[in-house]
Amino acid sequence: MLWLLVLVGNSLVLCAEATESTSASARASKSNNDNRERVRDYLRSTVYFPDYTVRLYYRADCQRAKSRSPDSPVPFPSVSVETPSKGETGLAAARHIFRNARNVVIKEDPGRIIRIWIGNVPTAILRTRISLVKLDKHARNTKLGAVEAILNTKEVQAAMETLGVGTPSYVSSEMAITPSPYPSKMKNVTLDQALDVIAKAWDGILIYGACAKPDRSGMKLFDIEAANRIFF
Repeated sequence: MLWLLVLVGNSLVLCAEATESTSASARASKSNNDNRERVRDYLRSTVYFPDYTVRLYYRADCQRAKSRSPDSPVPFPSVSVETPSKGETGLAAARHIFRNARNVVIKEDPGRIIRIWIGNVPTAILRTRISLVKLDKHARNTKLGAVEAILNTKEVQAAMETLGVGTPSYVSSEMAITPSPYPSKMKNVTLDQALDVIAKAWDGILIYGACAKPDRSGMKLFDIEAANRIFF
């Protein structure tokens, strides 16, 4: 009877620890998602970024158990942000938003493109040069379709295999955009330059996140935010 009571007691302790661990993981995931939404809301604002294109790049800690979440396979990092001062726009607004954040680099490129890096982001795949990107009707009318057309080019597919990187699987519920905001083709561009074109045609912001280390399958995931998605 004594050993049975000990076993039951140990089981209850293990269950309590597992429940607490799951609860902590859920809280961490919610916190990261809330942080991501706040950052995205700031960077989408036409008050702070009128006629600007904003590119956000972040390094994801994909191996931390508490950061793992089915709806966030490339988890957004915790980063301190604050509201810009009245009248600040563009580069000044971006610098104010992240002025208390650590390990954040911000610059403005020609064409009114603000680039923001959170952490030491793996970007090798973004430097892949593509000879031709063709956008069919589906690709030209949806955000996800445009990104998929770029990722499915032979050059990007070859680079993904060489680098051991991949994207998470998901489905999208976005509506088609008419008339199409995208060109029918892009020539001699890097993956990052092609994404600049897509970002300008969206709501002015595009987020790229990448895992620094491989997951259990040996794959290093990266994610390009495209419309409303449900991850598998």
